[in-house]
Amino acid sequence: MKKTIAATVFVVLALQMPAFAGADFDHAVQLYNQKQYRPALDLFLRAASTEPKNAGTYFYAANCFYQLGNMTRAIQTYNMVVQYYPNSPQAVMAKDFLDRVASAQAAKEQKQSEKKQVADVSPSAPEKVAKEESKEPIDCRDLLVIVRPQKDRPPVSDELTAAMKSKLSSMPHDVGKLLHERKIKVHISTSMIDARPDLANEEGRGYEGATYKSCPGMFCGDGIFLAEHAISESDETLRPAIPIVQVINTFDHECGHALDWCLDNVSETGEYQHVYLLDCGNVTRNAPEAANELRYYMQKSEAGQQECCGELIGALLGKSDTQATDLKANFPLTLKFLKDKLKMQ
Repeated sequence: MKKTIAATVFVVLALQMPAFAGADFDHAVQLYNQKQYRPALDLFLRAASTEPKNAGTYFYAANCFYQLGNMTRAIQTYNMVVQYYPNSPQAVMAKDFLDRVASAQAAKEQKQSEKKQVADVSPSAPEKVAKEESKEPIDCRDLLVIVRPQKDRPPVSDELTAAMKSKLSSMPHDVGKLLHERKIKVHISTSMIDARPDLANEEGRGYEGATYKSCPGMFCGDGIFLAEHAISESDETLRPAIPIVQVINTFDHECGHALDWCLDNVSETGEYQHVYLLDCGNVTRNAPEAANELRYYMQKSEAGQQECCGELIGALLGKSDTQATDLKANFPLTLKFLKDKLKMQ
């Protein structure tokens, strides 16, 4: 019955709408990105009359309904995307949204039930205030591991060790809590091969044509690995020390990957993909030069999503180089999504 009603509503709307050009669709997307949801919604509904096979028009319309607070129409339209465009990427994201709504509603009902049962033992207002005020940063220095060098290579410098201890001691509360809960260790070594000799001849992602000998940092399993030096690919000699500020920037990025993993690979969810693809589309249309500079973070694969996630979280943690700055400026929706996930100000 719901399927029939939804179809009838959109057929009637389609019959009432005038012709809709492709350029107008781009304008509607632009309005949506500018958070002008009401005029964008009108245009997306018009799109249904001339582009009935375009799942994107209905998906954007559902997004607009949601942003305007009309949850009933949003759910109805997301359901239509799932029902009539089951093989589209939009259907995957719509289903993910609907599943999350259902889970959130179930959790809300469960919470309300539990709240009634424990109302008589709830903490007083002063106790709640004291608990909130005690939310100080968690000291993550105990996660630091200094790796002993192999062969005749020098140990990690005291200066880098001190800088990393300072960085870890100032991690935001919820970030530090996640790292501790997942037991993420931060390994500092003279070179990457001192910590991971098994990777000596393996090519690393983002370092095409070079092995992990040249890699300054990575996240693997439950550990962040940082190197103070790279090893020459040609003669195996130790290169000059990487500047400490650059090592700290590398840590911020790799910690971004670690936190992505701590959040159950949030960069691979439909919710993340939705905001990421919106930002990618906006950059491609409106800032082609920036799109070229940021192409590594816009790869059409999971690698693009993951690297963008790692770099943006790194920027939230303090990464201050040009790429992090440019990515923050051009991916505002993805940045806000990650900031909310990490409960950062």
